[in-house]
Amino acid sequence: MKKPCLLIIIALIFLNLSPNILSGVSYIKNDPIPKSIALQKSGKPKFILLIDDNTYWGGVNQSNNRFLYVTVLIVNNSNDTLRYIGTDCLYSRLYYVDNKNMVVQDTKCEKENTIGLMIPPHKTIGTQLNFKLRKVPDTTFKFRIGMKLIKWDIKTKLKYMSYKTLDTAPVLWSEAQIFRMNRKYEYYGLTENERKEIELKKPLPVYYHLTDQDRRNYTLSIDQKKITKSYTTLRFTAKDEHTVLSIPSKFTNNSKDTLRYMSMSCSWYDFYQINIKGTEFWSNSDCDKNIPAKIIVLPHKSLITLVQIIYKKGSIATGTKFKIGMSLQKRINREQPDDAYTYLLRPETSNLIWSNEVKVP
Repeated sequence: MKKPCLLIIIALIFLNLSPNILSGVSYIKNDPIPKSIALQKSGKPKFILLIDDNTYWGGVNQSNNRFLYVTVLIVNNSNDTLRYIGTDCLYSRLYYVDNKNMVVQDTKCEKENTIGLMIPPHKTIGTQLNFKLRKVPDTTFKFRIGMKLIKWDIKTKLKYMSYKTLDTAPVLWSEAQIFRMNRKYEYYGLTENERKEIELKKPLPVYYHLTDQDRRNYTLSIDQKKITKSYTTLRFTAKDEHTVLSIPSKFTNNSKDTLRYMSMSCSWYDFYQINIKGTEFWSNSDCDKNIPAKIIVLPHKSLITLVQIIYKKGSIATGTKFKIGMSLQKRINREQPDDAYTYLLRPETSNLIWSNEVKVP
């Protein structure tokens, strides 16, 4: 008699904790997303879980509270809308972690315990998870995050999510991520390669693909005679002398229509590239607020931008040939990302327009 009573008690506890566990999801079908649909015919996963960003908060003493805040993204690579069960409070019911030092934290449920979420085709949705660390972590540790992926069916109503649904639902696991801190427990962040790998697993950003006619209409040109050379010292030491090339770049709209494209108020040079290694784009002007900017070029008009590059003095020979490239991103949608990195990461979205070839004076 002990086992049946125990089962009844467990069931009552579950119902008491979550009598309205699906009240935020008015409709649900009691079945998980079949594992058979996890891969498309191309072999590419339909749905993936990405660890996108981390923030550590806590001290180095055992008495301090230590937390790791992690942003996870669900990526829908399929051509169909993904409807699934999510939550904004009972995260421990749906999420897992393979590092025993990390404990998923729940938050207070203000209204409903779970919610129905939708991800359009080739889009992502993010969730921030909070993990409490049992003890002071090592400066380097690995972890993976898993999520129960349960289908949200808008045709059937249920009052609660059964244990069977939770137990049989497939777990979507992220790849392992390495978390690195120094001895002061300051987070290093992702390496450039790690960040690049994550970005490449995300769907293509919203962008306008330049046509062949566009490339004839929009041109970038440099007048060799107007390139000037100067010198500067960095960190106030004479041994750190660098060369600065000031390059007036002329962008022309040869079309009959007004052009509107994306830039930034301070880091506008992020949209530019140069085909010489060992150089960096440079700006010695102060900028208080770096915000997205929209550049307007009227029909048959030009815009001149002073592009400056810097390199260690003597590292690039006089007469070296080079070109300047500009990532031309037409402003077409509010969903477009503002950072140039997202576009330049992929050749198909870079929209690079190259200037004529010039020489280092």
